[in-house]
Amino acid sequence: MSTMQAPLNAIPKTSATEQGTIAGDLLTKGSEALASGLYKESLALLLEAFSVAPNNTDIQAALFDVLSCTTGYTLPRHVTDAMADAAISDKQRQNTQALAMVLSNQSKNHAALNSFIELLETTEPTEIMDDALQTEGESHLAGVLDDRLFLLVATKAIAISPQIERFLTQLRRHFLFEWSADVTASTYFLDNFTNLLTVISGQCFNTEYIYDVQEAEVSAIAALKASVLANIRDAHVIDLAIIASYEPLWSTLGSCDPEDLNYLMTEAEKWPAWAQLIWKTQFLAPCQEAFLKQSLHTLSPVTDPFSNAIGAQYESYPYPRWQTTKLPAKALSLRQHLESRFPQSALPAVTDTPAKILFAGCGTGEQVVQMGLGLNAQNILAMDLSTNSLAYASRKAQEHGMDNVHFGQGDILAVKDWDASFDLIVCTGVLHHMRDPAAGLASLMKVSKDSSIFFLALYSERARAAVIASRALVTEHRIADDIAGLRQFRALIRSLPDDHPAKSVAACREFYSASGLHDFIFNVHELRFTPLQVKDLLDAQGLRVIGLDVPRGEYIALYKEQFPDDPAMINLENWDAFETDYSDVFDGMIQLWCCKD
Repeated sequence: MSTMQAPLNAIPKTSATEQGTIAGDLLTKGSEALASGLYKESLALLLEAFSVAPNNTDIQAALFDVLSCTTGYTLPRHVTDAMADAAISDKQRQNTQALAMVLSNQSKNHAALNSFIELLETTEPTEIMDDALQTEGESHLAGVLDDRLFLLVATKAIAISPQIERFLTQLRRHFLFEWSADVTASTYFLDNFTNLLTVISGQCFNTEYIYDVQEAEVSAIAALKASVLANIRDAHVIDLAIIASYEPLWSTLGSCDPEDLNYLMTEAEKWPAWAQLIWKTQFLAPCQEAFLKQSLHTLSPVTDPFSNAIGAQYESYPYPRWQTTKLPAKALSLRQHLESRFPQSALPAVTDTPAKILFAGCGTGEQVVQMGLGLNAQNILAMDLSTNSLAYASRKAQEHGMDNVHFGQGDILAVKDWDASFDLIVCTGVLHHMRDPAAGLASLMKVSKDSSIFFLALYSERARAAVIASRALVTEHRIADDIAGLRQFRALIRSLPDDHPAKSVAACREFYSASGLHDFIFNVHELRFTPLQVKDLLDAQGLRVIGLDVPRGEYIALYKEQFPDDPAMINLENWDAFETDYSDVFDGMIQLWCCKD
């Protein structure tokens, strides 16, 4: 692994205007390199641009994009600190999750972190207060706790790193047993590293508590909970922080007397900042979602048994539980968006005025926020089978100041009976979970205009070979569909040889959260498609392709070289042949924009 140096001092002192020009040129070259699949060249150019103009949000966005899909590097500490600062200062535009790949690369060679993991794994919790170990532990922890990238990703994203998982799992265990064994003796250690309690509880909450738990921990946390709930007004803030490392405060405190909860809410305002973050994310946000859930509209009764089964799954596992996302710099009309994305394609009479948009299967609302803020929209209707997903989506839309979105529960199969029409119909990652995707698409056609645009996304058969192999393992080993089963599956995957067809799922973000893994491997139902099968689906409804989203730039160049007679890159027969040779071309999902033929 090479160390990528960011030439922060390589640019001579120039005027602000000249620096802006230099940074702009570097951004253009870096973006062009990324679009061509030249990742290392793009990374070097964008790092240089970031060193010139670290507060430029366009540079930040482009840099985060290339970092999220690039491996084999480590970055200087001052660069990762600057990235973390940028993400924090512009949290409404930049996707913190993109930095998880950076942390994954950094953690592999993080000497302090890996040294302390070994220390924790070879030491019993009752020994951690020994003077020598405490001194050594503090030394190692200091090297971790002043790492701003680590703190940011651990609290605001999902760390895609076995090292981070081992570290937090072991540290959580040590803190639990030390606090339970002797509160007085442990106070010094815990009070000096309370930020770590935020990190542990934050990351465990983000992963939905998918990390392994030993039987002794189950007993210890149950005893701690019983003690705390028996005298809730006397609970120490560290009590609650440790409990929050094993289960969300919302579920722990849900049975408390309302007067006790009001008391806690008042007391929480006096807590240190790290504890208030736990309180906000694990109690106040779920409270808000519970309130919003009560005000959701029912667009249509969900009566289909198959739809109910899918809906029940996402009631238990709303996905994804995103915190930040990449947002566009400005809003475009639907026509402007399509013309800029697909200049070679013939467009219908797409509206240039604010559009009416339907999100059919909006999940937890990340795409609603991204596209809703990126397009000029008159109004947006976002529907889903799961009320828990809708409540999450509604909370996030409110956070982003969106007042033109309406959320409601409904079944795509019932849309055909609506007296409505939309300029844009978005249905991504949904049809392949239906028993009959053709019936779902036919229902959506009933609320389209002659000029309507469809944005669809369907699982790729060829790209999901590892998922297919994983689902076969679940069946073969009779792994239960619960949190224990998810943990069992993760252990099984990690025990497999590197050449096993299912092994690669361990490198995916979905492997590191309960809802992600459930959606990825344990889903109630999924269908997969080849480009030719997608063509058949579209042809049956009289739809033609305007353009495809191809996430990897190197494949765009290869396709153009192989199929020069298709400059718009919309021939699904060509794409079927291309995908045969490059199964990961669509990154797991065939995403395409369509209109009526």
